[in-house]
Amino acid sequence: MATVGRILESLLELAPLELKLDFDNAGLLVGDAAVPVERVLFCLDITDEVIEEAGKKECQLIVSHHPLFFTLPNSIRADCRETAKITRLLQMGVSAICLHTNLDRAKGGVNDELCRCLELVPAGVLGEDALGRIGTLKQPMSVADFAKDVKRLLGCRGVKLYNAGRPAKRIGLVGGSGGSYLTAALSAGCDTLVTADVKHHQFLEARELHLNLIDAGHYHTERPVLSVLMQTLSSLFPELVFFPSDTLQQDEVLFL
Repeated sequence: MATVGRILESLLELAPLELKLDFDNAGLLVGDAAVPVERVLFCLDITDEVIEEAGKKECQLIVSHHPLFFTLPNSIRADCRETAKITRLLQMGVSAICLHTNLDRAKGGVNDELCRCLELVPAGVLGEDALGRIGTLKQPMSVADFAKDVKRLLGCRGVKLYNAGRPAKRIGLVGGSGGSYLTAALSAGCDTLVTADVKHHQFLEARELHLNLIDAGHYHTERPVLSVLMQTLSSLFPELVFFPSDTLQQDEVLFL
């Protein structure tokens, strides 16, 4: 019988805890490793809506990319916003496994899957922490056309682009917040960086570095990895039922 602990072991084979960055929190964050599991819900963030959905779908486990919390609180109370979700999960008997930067860095994880989704040829890792990836286009193209491909392939309603006037060929990739990887991308010989959550001053930095920069959104650059997690577990635990959260159908930003 599948248990929370057995599922955790399988996920950590894909994304070992040794890969997580020092600030991060990953693993079984809420629940009991011995609890049997029949139904699993996958999400990027454990929101109140996701917890309600897990209850309606009678799931015993939620697997999330982003941690439910980064540091342990001083107290866990249902009437405190910071810990209300923890108490609710415990009351419902729903466990929570979170895989964050270990999944970003893992072989076959967030950034490898982003590379695959963008139909790039893998060409190495990006950054001293090896969190990002490098991929190459089979043929150079204008960065404006490449940005349109990114929008289409990731299902974005829109992307932000700084066009440095260079063709796109060697692409740096950082799923989620990666605006700080501009210099690393340039040092790695990239002409373009695809990431998310880019700040104003980072677009200005891209201009100074003469580097193409595409912000495709945190949600859209990380969402593809959930299919990897579901496929991995479904091959190991065919008897289980897996659900991508309904909230994955929602965009981060409403374009009016």
